[in-house]
Formats: sequence, C-alpha cells, structure tokens
Amino acid sequence: MTNMKNNPAVRRRCSITVALSLIGVSPGLAWSESISDKPLAHDPVREGEVVGVSISQGIKYDSNVFRIADETNTEATSNAGQRHDFISTTGLRVGLDKRFGRHRLYLLAAPSLVRYAEFDELNYVGQNFIADWSGRLGTDGRYGLNYAHEKVATNPADQLVPTGNIVTRDQGKIDVAIPTGARWHTVTGWRADRSRNSSPTEQGGDNDGWAGDAGVRFVSGSGNSADLRYRRSHYDYVNVIPSQLGDNSYTQNELELSMSWQPDQPSRFEGRASYLRRAHENFAERDFSGLVGSLGFIWSPTIDTTAALRVFRDLGAVTDSSASYAKTYGISFQPTWNLSAKLALGSSLEWRRRTYNGFTVVARAPENTAKVGLNARYLPTRNWELGLNVSDEVRTSSDPVHEYTDVITSLTARWKL
Repeated sequence: MTNMKNNPAVRRRCSITVALSLIGVSPGLAWSESISDKPLAHDPVREGEVVGVSISQGIKYDSNVFRIADETNTEATSNAGQRHDFISTTGLRVGLDKRFGRHRLYLLAAPSLVRYAEFDELNYVGQNFIADWSGRLGTDGRYGLNYAHEKVATNPADQLVPTGNIVTRDQGKIDVAIPTGARWHTVTGWRADRSRNSSPTEQGGDNDGWAGDAGVRFVSGSGNSADLRYRRSHYDYVNVIPSQLGDNSYTQNELELSMSWQPDQPSRFEGRASYLRRAHENFAERDFSGLVGSLGFIWSPTIDTTAALRVFRDLGAVTDSSASYAKTYGISFQPTWNLSAKLALGSSLEWRRRTYNGFTVVARAPENTAKVGLNARYLPTRNWELGLNVSDEVRTSSDPVHEYTDVITSLTARWKL
C-alpha cells in the first residue's frame, strides 16, 4: 500500500481544503441537542422496557473510499489504482432507560469494530457512549445533565489529506428550565467540548472549548414552544501557530430563535435561526458573521407514511489560502413508507452548495453536492432486523480536482434482545 499522506498527487488534490474544522460545522454544534425529553433514534431500548441489547453486522461496498476526483491517477495513491473497498462493521449496543419518579437515567454504550478488506490501515474501533440524567424541578421546571463520548472516522471529502483520520470527541452539558410565568420559562445551558484527531495532517483541528447560553422559552397551551437564547462560546486550537491562514483561538457570540410548532395532528414544523459573529484572537481578517439556521417540516398523513423536508444554511471556518469561511446551504427530502408491520421503505434526496468567502490568497470555486439514497428494512421476527441501503453522491465544481462520485451499498443484520 502506498503511503497516501506523503504522496504528492494526493497533496495537490487537497492543497486548499479544510485544515482546522469541518466546513459548516462549528465545534460541538452537532452535539448541541439534549436527549432529556426524547430517546435517540438509535436507542436499542424498546418502549416500556428498561434494558435493551442489540448486536449488528454490516457489510458495505464503497466505490470511492477516499473521495478522489475521477481524473486522479489512482495508481499513484493506492495499490493497482484501487479506490473501492468492502468494509465490515460489527456493533454492540447496550441501553438503559430507567425512571426514578420524576427523574430519568439514560445510558448507551455502543462500541463497534470497523475492518477494511484492502485498506487495512483504516481499521479502527469505534466508540459511542452517552450518559444522561434528567428530570423535573418543582412543578414545571426541568433539568438535564449529559455526557457524550464519540470515536468515529471523518469524511475523507472534508479532510486535508484523503486518508484515514479518527476523531475523538467528548462533551459535557447542563440544561435548566425554570418557570417564570404561566407560559414562560427562563432557560440556560453550558457545555464543554474536547476534540482530537488521529492523523498528523488533521491535528490542526484539535480543539478545546466551552459554550454558555441563557434566554427565555414560551410554551403555548397546545404544547408548541419557542426559545430565544443568547450564546457565547470560546475555542482554542491547541496545535496551531497563529497566522493569516489559521488562528489558534476564537470567540463567538450568537443570538438564536428556535421553535417547534404543530398546527395539526399530521404536520409539525421545527426550526431555528441565528445571527452569529465570530472574532479571532490574532487575525481580524479571518472574522465572519451572518445568518445560519434550518427549517424542517414533518408531515405524517397516515400512521404508515411520513415525509420530512428541511432547508438549511450554515457558516463555518476554513483555514487555508482559499478562504476564511464558507457558506453552505441546501435542501433535503426524506419520505418513508411502512408497507406492513414487517417491511418499511424509505428514500433520501439532498442537495447542497458550498461557497468560499473572506480572506483569500488562491480563490476556490463553489461546489455542489447531490446525494440520492434508497433504503429498506425488514423484520422477519420480533428479534431480527435486516436492512439494505444504497446511496449515490456526486460533487461538482468548475475545478475538477475537487469533484468526485461515490456509490455506497450496505447490508446490515441486527439482533435485538
């Protein structure tokens, strides 16, 4: 196997990609939601049960493991020009969901063993652990204490060098809501984040940080709610020497309005809109500000049919010569059909566009990414679940070096206690 980290063809392909953080995702942003009021989608605990256990085995075929551009000389980056591989994932999930009067304890431990048939240097042991203690304060107050740990491979399309990188994230979080009127609550929260990368080419993204917020929540008589919060966060990149291409510290201020509204039984809206301003410690030319947010509409016309539509806009740091920040906006659509008690079908459509802005030495062209997916789930017995997923992802750009196509097909068998 050729060492991809030291290959000049690979370095050219990634000479102006992300160095410090995934574009469009601020550290900790993806973990900002609490699970205090609802179980996670991957919760192995069945409704009404306290303990749940599941074991799964999946086989995935990935046609373009490193998201390499079509015209790239693959013989210079891998054995015999190979870009595809078969990937095996063996997983265990153990969940505990126990109520103690007005309080709830939720635990999830989900290790996984990921093995590649050809690119065995990418093998790793994944980790996912959640501990959540939540409950009520007084009559209508609520609190949540949460710790989450994750160890997972990053998307090669967003790496500085398209080779294996394992990111380990830890987050601790506190949320409190205190009633201050018939329909109003005072809400506040605080979290601490830590992120580390295994690949030397990605360790500029290692960071430590914190975020605190406070605001008000309105809850209507029908259960609809809206939050207005001010959030302040600070992150330090522990391995970065400050320069115009990348600062080692920033502070961000954000004013956010979020809401959940169900006008009738089959329809529900969920959304958030924020104005954020990021200021860097040493190089103001890398500062940026703007609107971010998303709006989702979930429609369930029947008990067996659901359709989810979402539009979104994000801002995120880019730390190289191409830009100081990027705008990402797009739309996704996910319908699902339960054809019977045993068989369910679903699909997913997503389109997103990324543009590069701010300080630049070498401008980078906008990129468009389209993804189409189909999935099926079959439950032959109460304890067994079989899944099939097929997706086709294409990224286009006026600069061919940043384009790629990738088809992934996976089969999964899961046994649940």
